Amino acid sequence: MARYYFFDRGKIIRELAACAYEVAIDVRAWFPTFISVLWQAKIPVRIGFNRLGLGPLLTHPFEHRYDRRHELEYQFELLKAIGVGSSVFKLAQPSLVPILPEAVAEANALVGALPRYHVLHMAASTPTRDWPHERWQELARSLVARGITPVLSGSGQRDASMTARLAGSVPGCVDVCNRLSWNGLVAMIAGAELVYSVETSVGHVAAAMKRPVVAIYGGMTDPVQWKPYSETAAVATKLLNCHPCFIKQGCSGRECLTELNTETVITIANRLTKNIGLI
Repeated sequence: MARYYFFDRGKIIRELAACAYEVAIDVRAWFPTFISVLWQAKIPVRIGFNRLGLGPLLTHPFEHRYDRRHELEYQFELLKAIGVGSSVFKLAQPSLVPILPEAVAEANALVGALPRYHVLHMAASTPTRDWPHERWQELARSLVARGITPVLSGSGQRDASMTARLAGSVPGCVDVCNRLSWNGLVAMIAGAELVYSVETSVGHVAAAMKRPVVAIYGGMTDPVQWKPYSETAAVATKLLNCHPCFIKQGCSGRECLTELNTETVITIANRLTKNIGLI
């Protein structure tokens, strides 16, 4: 992300200046922020977090104090600068643009004939945030035994390697890795009975589509802060004394993930679906 930030910086400043915006809110508290970009684009009202030494470039700086809230709840605070009251925040929920018919058709071509399917998204952005393959095997076998088809999603070579390995070891899986566009993936998730995802965008898509999602997170980041923002989402993690550790690559043992057993994930999934009336 930082590479694109520096590469496109000049272009972004010119485009923002040409639009003549009156107000801009930079919701990021982490590097890279766009505070200096907004300042150089001469946007009159600039709202953001007073961090990284860039507070003087804001017209409305807000202090950021980590206190184990969801990331969106920190961002809501910034809206107070434009008169949005706290009562409105309770109405906030994730959303995506409406699914187009062609995306539905794309998804249906792969999963439309399945009476029940759960999406399993195995690959995180970095291998240190993956759940062990053996656990996915156990989960997939449990679903097949209950008459539910595990649909394996992903994109890219690493994802394809993981989904192919699981599909080859658990008969009854449907591997759709690299076979869907982004819109097709969203449509497929919207039709799923339940989604299991490691720390990646798929969990947030499921939340936006109001689908129940079990978010399998380690302690490299704080799940409270970064989990899918939805009442239909639940986090599965192994809580340890060191959790969260904020070590980007994790420790050598990664016990917060490797010691998270399949039974716990299944129990969380069953509780989640029961609470929202699916079983």
